[in-house]
Formats: sequence, structure tokens, C-alpha cells
Amino acid sequence: MRLEKWQDELPLVGVLTLIGLGIVLVLVHRWRAGLVLFGIGLLMGGTLRAVLPESRAGSLAVRSRFFDVLALGLSGGTLIVLAESLTTTF
Repeated sequence: MRLEKWQDELPLVGVLTLIGLGIVLVLVHRWRAGLVLFGIGLLMGGTLRAVLPESRAGSLAVRSRFFDVLALGLSGGTLIVLAESLTTTF
């Protein structure tokens, strides 16, 4: 029983791993790649929330499925578009 509860959190672990790697990239001055990876993590979270049943979504299920997918999808997509559209002039 305890192992099953842990397995329900694997989707969240994957999402948080991508987001964490994105933050590390930003911290080592690879901000564009880091923000894109962060956005991909959010999009992955939204996709997993959309396809997984409530019993397997674990902590990805915060609000209703519609709201979670919409919030994660818009946040991830916006972050990726902004990261790719900004130019740096140094």
C-alpha cells in the first residue's frame, strides 16, 4: 500500500525534475534554455494532468482537471514563447 502511494507521485517528481533543471540552467547564466526547460516541465505537468486519472495524478491534481490543465498549459506556453522571443543585446 505504501509503495502505491509513492508511485502516484512519480508524475510530479518528473515535472519538478525538469523545473529544477531549468532553474539550475538559469542560475548558471543559460537563462533562455533554462526558461524553455521550465516551460516544458509545466507543459508536461499539464499533459500528465489531462491524461492521468484522478487516482494516479497524485499531487498534480490541485483544482479541477480543466483549471489545472489550462493553468499549466498557458503558463508553460507563455514562458516558452517569451524566452524564445526576447533578444539580448550586450
